[in-house]
Formats: sequence, C-alpha cells, structure tokens
Amino acid sequence: MTLSREERTRRIGLLFVWAVLPLAASAIVLTHRRRVWFFYDEWGLVYVVVHGGGDLAAATTPFNGHLWFFPYLVYRAHFGLFGLTSHTGVYLAFTAGLVALSIAVALTLHALRVPALPAVAGGIAVTYFGTGAQSMVFAVILSANAALLFVLLAGVVALRCEPRLGPAIAVASLLVLATGCDSSVTAAAAIFVVVIVVARWRGELRAVGVALVPPFLAGVAWLLHAGTSGEIDKPIPWPDRLEFAGRLLLRSIGGFVGGTEVAGAVIIVAAAAVIVPAIAAGRLRGLPLLGLVAGGLTALTISVVIAWTRAGIVGSNFFDFNRYLSQVALFALIALAPAIIAALPASLSRVAVIMGATIVFALVFVANLAPLADYRNTFEGWNLQTRDIVVQAVTILDHGCPAGTRLDPDGMPAGSLSPQITVRLLREARARGWLDFDPVAAVDPKIVARMCAARSVTRRADPPPASSAAPLLRPRAGS
Repeated sequence: MTLSREERTRRIGLLFVWAVLPLAASAIVLTHRRRVWFFYDEWGLVYVVVHGGGDLAAATTPFNGHLWFFPYLVYRAHFGLFGLTSHTGVYLAFTAGLVALSIAVALTLHALRVPALPAVAGGIAVTYFGTGAQSMVFAVILSANAALLFVLLAGVVALRCEPRLGPAIAVASLLVLATGCDSSVTAAAAIFVVVIVVARWRGELRAVGVALVPPFLAGVAWLLHAGTSGEIDKPIPWPDRLEFAGRLLLRSIGGFVGGTEVAGAVIIVAAAAVIVPAIAAGRLRGLPLLGLVAGGLTALTISVVIAWTRAGIVGSNFFDFNRYLSQVALFALIALAPAIIAALPASLSRVAVIMGATIVFALVFVANLAPLADYRNTFEGWNLQTRDIVVQAVTILDHGCPAGTRLDPDGMPAGSLSPQITVRLLREARARGWLDFDPVAAVDPKIVARMCAARSVTRRADPPPASSAAPLLRPRAGS
C-alpha cells in the first residue's frame, strides 16, 4: 500500500510530537547519569535486598508504609547484574519512567481535548518540573513516577472507552500495577480515576465495580499488612496541617512560573477569571469540565494527604521535600490546562490556540530551569560525596582499623548524609561482590572514627578479612 505525501507527512509529524519530543526532553536527565549514585533511601532498598529473605517477602516489606513491589524488583535486578559500583541500570529505568510519565500526561491532556502538540509540551513541562526537581533527579522516586504513570493510563482508558468489561478490567489492572509501584501515591492519586469512572460510566454498575473494587481491595490488603509503619510524622495540630496543605497547593501551582505561594494564588485567581464565566456561559462543559473536577479534587486530596502524614517533618522545608510539589502540580495542570483552553473565545483560530498553549508550556519549562539547577547541584554533590565515603569505607573494610580499635558493625560511615549505610551492610554488599572498588591512598579520619570503635577487653575483635594483609592506609591529608 502506497501512502500519499500528505499521509506520510502526517505520520512523520505524529512520530515527532509523540516520540521524538518526549525522548529529546529526557536528555535533561540522562546527561547527568554519571553525577548520581546510590543515596539515602536507595540504601534502604539495598538493606531490604540483603536482609528481606525471599524475593516475595522482601518486595512486600513496608517502606515508611509504602509498598514498593516493582521498584524492589528493579533494584534487585540491578544489584544482581551490576552491583553497587554502577548506578546506570537503575538510572536508565528511572529515565525511561520519566519519558513514559510525560507521554501519559500528554495522553491525559489530549483525552481532555487539548491538541496534541501543547498536550505533549505540557506533559514535558510538568514531568521535568524544576520546582519539584527531586522527582527528576532522585532515582528512588521511580516508584512514585511509575504509580502516577499507571494511574494516568487508567484515567485515559476510562476517558476513551465505553463502560464494557474489557476497559473495566484494564482500569483495574492499571490501578493494581500502580499500587505495586507505590501504594501511598496511588491511594491519593486514584481519586482522579474514581471521579472519571463514576462520571463517565454511571449507570453501568458492573463496569464501575470491576474497575474500582479490585484495586480498592488491593489497597486495603496492603494497609492490613503494613499496619501503621507509615506514620512517621511529628504530631502537630490539625489546623497547622490544613495550613500546610494550602501552602503546598499554592506553592505547587506557583511553581509553574518558578514562584511560591503568592504566584500560585495569582495563577488560581487568573484561571478562575477565565474558567468561571465560561462555565456560566456554557462554553466549558463535557470532558474539559470533568478534567477540571477530577484533576482539581486529586490535587487537593494529595495536598491534604501529604499534610496529614508529613507536615510535621517537612514544615517549611520544601527544598528537601520538593517531590511533593511535582505530584500536586501534575494534577493541577491536568485540571487547569484543558479547562482554560476550552474556555477561550471561539473566535480564536485553532492554530493560535495550539501555538499559544505550546509557547506557554515552553515558558513553564524554561522558568523551572533555575530551580532545577539550584537543587540538582546540591543533590549531585550529596550523591558524589556518598560515593566517595563508601569507596573510603571499603578501603577500611579491606585493610582493617587502626591499632586498638575494631570495626563497629553498627557504625555509619556517611553519618546523617546516608544513615542507612552501616558497616555491617557494606560488609554484606562487599561479600556479595557488589562493591568492586579499588583501595584509595587516603582515608578521611572522620570516616575511620565512624567505622572503628575502641577494642573491648571482654569481646574479641572481629577478625580482619582475608584480603586485609596490607596495613590501614594513611588518613587523608587535611581532613
């Protein structure tokens, strides 16, 4: 079959918009893969892989209340193939997840009547959201990103398909997959799918039940298994939590222009000035209106849930916890963008709407480059410092402690930088062949002090490893 020139041009355009652009955008992450390593919560996964027992038991170990079944499998496969010397396998999976998430956001926006080009631009802008930079620099957040990906795909199925058994099973399966990626993120984000399914499939109770009951039961089963292991927040009054939820929502929306709460309030007021008259005039209805309700309720729900479980820990420190901003911003964008585009005067040409919306999303992307660079530089410094500490710690493991001291199994070489790293864990990883580092010529005395305890007269010191014939290398000068 010979395609016409117009059809070939159309297909090339679709390929460029839906594949080339999302892949090209991932370069902002992929080019930094050599500047990140296993850091903080990732060492919790190292511990679970080592101590979790069988893969099923380890994969269902609660992590601050979260089920990370599929992320565990990603890290387990990486450790088995590459050990801890390289971070490449995990980082490639993380980057692939970001590409898929940006496309899922674009598909959602497109299903809500946003034209293809601005839909893809919006997906890229909110996925590579510099204000919430943790979500695109910290590989362990592949868990939350994957959960959001499957939730959005479930929403797309509900938006695009009639309420039949096949689509209902697809929605349920996608939500169960999302739960296996990150149960806590899914529990809040699934509100988006619930609203769409109930609104679009009302009257078809069998389809609604098939779509929503299995993932609900999966979530309940996980809660019964995990218990209260996720309640790590500090007790604070509920009015303070509500205030935090409001600040989180405003700061997330303000992030579209690289701003804070005030910018978020201005954006909400400006959006309302466009949307409310359009609703009153009947111009805003159907799917864009449904997206406004579903996305808005989800953004609000996520803000309240995060406030209820993390407000006492986060406080005003959105810099170190900025991943929460990106989760709220994603659904705020899904709520506002289709509604604003649908509310525009009919006198505007389609080309003007497409180009205008695309330019706005491009400006959102540019506005977020500065906060991205600010956080990324700090985060990558922590990563490289952690790697440097572990390399020195391996040298101490191999060559032993100074005279009069012994290795302390509970010693933390990285201190508060990555407190999950202990001498015992490094020993076990080294024994598995995961830490294949050459010894260094200088060791920071602070690391030695964290790893080596005074030799007890009542307890025999741990015998040195067989490979530790050489004496401890000299401490690093000037440390």
